[in-house]
Amino acid sequence: MIDVVLDGNCEFRAIAALLGFGAQGKDKWMYIPDLSYVIATLYNIILVSLSHNLNMTFFPLNKAPSKESSHHSLLAIGFVNENHWVQIKLKFNCPLPPTSQKWKDFCSECAKTWEIAYAARMKHWEHIDLTFIKSSCISLNEY
Repeated sequence: MIDVVLDGNCEFRAIAALLGFGAQGKDKWMYIPDLSYVIATLYNIILVSLSHNLNMTFFPLNKAPSKESSHHSLLAIGFVNENHWVQIKLKFNCPLPPTSQKWKDFCSECAKTWEIAYAARMKHWEHIDLTFIKSSCISLNEY
C-alpha cells in the first residue's frame, strides 16, 4: 500500500500517481464508482476499487482487451479509515471483485470480452468470506 497526501483529493492523487502523473494536483475531485468507468476507458486499464462497502473491478467500456494478458495494466485503490484513498499493490493473479451491472449495461460488445478474460479471478473472489473481517486490514495472500 502506498499512501498519498490526505487533503480531500486523495482519490485523484492515488489514481494519478498509479498512472504515472505523480500525486500532484489541487482541487481535483472524483467519485467512485462513476469516474472509475471514465478512467478505465480513457487509459485502457483495469481499475480495482477496494473498501468495506464497495469492491468492484472497472474495465474499459468500449475497447477489447489485447490477447496477451501481460499487456493489461491493472491498478488498484483502497478506501481506508472511512475517509482516505490509497494505492494498493495487488499480487499477481489475485482474486478480483466483480464488475457492476452498470458496466454490463453500457459496455460495447467487444468490451464484454474483458469480463470473460478475468472470469476465473472474479469467480475466485466469490469464495472469499468477507464477513469474518473484524479489522481494517485484509490479506488476500491466502486466496
